[in-house]
Amino acid sequence: MMDMTALDWELDVGWDPGYPELTHVVNRLPANFRERAMTRGIIVDDPSTGITENQILSEIYGCRKLQSLVLTGVRDISDRTIIELAKTIGGLRGLQINGCKYVSDVSILELVTKAPPLEYLYVGGGVVLTDPTISAIAKTFPKLQELDLSEGPLITAVSVRDVWSFSRRLRCLSLARCPQLTDTAFPYRVKDIGKKPETEDKPLPHRPLTWIEQLEPLMLRHTAVDMRVLDLSGLTKITDEAVAGVVVHCPVLDNLSLAGCTSLTDDALESVSKLGVSLSMLNLARIPHITDSGVMKLAHECVELRSIDLAFCRQLTDLAVMELAGLQKLTRLVLVRVPKVTDNAIYFLGDHTPTLERLHLSYCDR
Repeated sequence: MMDMTALDWELDVGWDPGYPELTHVVNRLPANFRERAMTRGIIVDDPSTGITENQILSEIYGCRKLQSLVLTGVRDISDRTIIELAKTIGGLRGLQINGCKYVSDVSILELVTKAPPLEYLYVGGGVVLTDPTISAIAKTFPKLQELDLSEGPLITAVSVRDVWSFSRRLRCLSLARCPQLTDTAFPYRVKDIGKKPETEDKPLPHRPLTWIEQLEPLMLRHTAVDMRVLDLSGLTKITDEAVAGVVVHCPVLDNLSLAGCTSLTDDALESVSKLGVSLSMLNLARIPHITDSGVMKLAHECVELRSIDLAFCRQLTDLAVMELAGLQKLTRLVLVRVPKVTDNAIYFLGDHTPTLERLHLSYCDR
């Protein structure tokens, strides 16, 4: 999963140069009344601290000026804490509860109803939420900048379409490993309307369409001009068309992960290449159908790339690696289990890519 906490929003929320005493407490609880009065953020991301839900509840009542809360290290967090948080803390701006399996629609809907407009919400990592809750989040929090819905087993295109439609200030979005998502969950490339897919294959026998497949294409009049980080890892049902629509709607992406999207081909890479100089980090690991041709197109267009992951892309050869060697800012390249890469490509990298800091070559047997 993309590390969306890399933006360090927890450490920035609530900071004001006029109030130097504002503080964040990390992997512990406020020690006294004065610290509770000063605390603007509590971050508990280490389970070894042993902090429990009851202790967090006590701090919620004491830290009335709390603005950010990270509870990924509190194993027993449940709906009770989130409901009390919604009722008690009027200035909350960010909440991270990834992996808190006892949290459900009940408390998140209470949060939507009573909390102020959140700017950061992380409810991924297997938190089981349904479409009505996700739609309510999108429609109620207009200031939302970062949203993590990863590994949501019940999330479908219906609610994700609302995220694209209503959450227009998003900078970071993770939909990684949401198994129900298909192309209908993503913006549609308008210029393709009326085009028939070009194929030489014999058409498959007719089968009834599911209600998800019958959804109209998502036509959006706006673009996500603030979107910088997008994680679509592990969406095995999306095709090149979804990527094409995303690129049109999010034209200035800086960090894109398509790892494990096993239905993608070189056509998806051609779409990604249209991001041009805005793209600096790209994860294409475990996409079996991409070839040298697609990677060459990327290397020619996305000249600001600093990190690219091509692990388990078994069709790639030395030619793709040599094209990437021309990227003047490349610092990280992952070629784990790319069996056709040989010593020649590695020597070429050494000669032509002085900026390279990390090169991963495990299981490259040649």
